Amino acid sequence: KRVSRDGRRVRRTLTAAGKTSLKAAALAMAASQVVARRSALGVSALNDPARTNNLELSRILPEKAGALSSAAVGVAVRSGEVARQIVRYAGTETVMLAGAMGAMARCRTPAAVAAIQTQFATAWFFRSLSHAIAVNEIGMRAWGGLVAPLHRTVMSNAQRLR
Repeated sequence: KRVSRDGRRVRRTLTAAGKTSLKAAALAMAASQVVARRSALGVSALNDPARTNNLELSRILPEKAGALSSAAVGVAVRSGEVARQIVRYAGTETVMLAGAMGAMARCRTPAAVAAIQTQFATAWFFRSLSHAIAVNEIGMRAWGGLVAPLHRTVMSNAQRLR
């Protein structure tokens, strides 16, 4: 069951990574064009204030503030998810460790203790791997949530400024 769930998580994470990487690349390219066009508008405003495109210049701060606010909210939401995942993992591991210690205390031979310890360590490894996959998935969604509002704003600006 865990392997199947982890496989789905890895697949979703890799898909999201690919999509978000493409968005981030497009964002970087379009942002450089927007910065260049708006810098040219600023220089033009210095040279000829009467012919300045005040509407475009007035959009700069509100658009940035809106995009960055949306990105911050997305990251904050995902931060809460990461915290919940970590607390869940710590709680699970505490219970599992207590169970293993109890089982080892009931053992009558060193070989039985070693067997319980080996079972615990093996199970811990797979639980930790599963936990890492879950946190990675949340992190990828956080990155996507960070990039998406910035991408929308920059792509809209790039299209308008062409």
